[in-house]
Amino acid sequence: MKFLHIVAFLLCVSVADGLKCYQCLSTSSWGDCSQKEVTCDSGFNACAKVYAKVKRDGVSVTEYAKSCSTQGICDATESSLCKGQISGGECVVNCCNTDLCNTAAIQVINVIFLVLCAFLASVLMQ
Repeated sequence: MKFLHIVAFLLCVSVADGLKCYQCLSTSSWGDCSQKEVTCDSGFNACAKVYAKVKRDGVSVTEYAKSCSTQGICDATESSLCKGQISGGECVVNCCNTDLCNTAAIQVINVIFLVLCAFLASVLMQ
């Protein structure tokens, strides 16, 4: 019975292979930013999603960016990704730390998988 518990646990744990994030820079929309997947280098433990609306030479420019990041940058009160960009504009940084989590879409599959693992664990515990 303990063997089944171990197998169930291993099925529910992801292999630590390096965080995967979307990477892009667009001036039109988030829709342009969901195609390039990258495996982050060691030291990068978060995926970032940045929205910036700034004025450059009197012209309003909106930028959408996604990339690998560090939790330290994400946790900074005034994120270094936005420093110098906010004057006369807006800058929002969102970070997460699971594979491809910096997408615009809701990840339903991960929730279903988590519920399935919890159910499997409860059945095996009886």
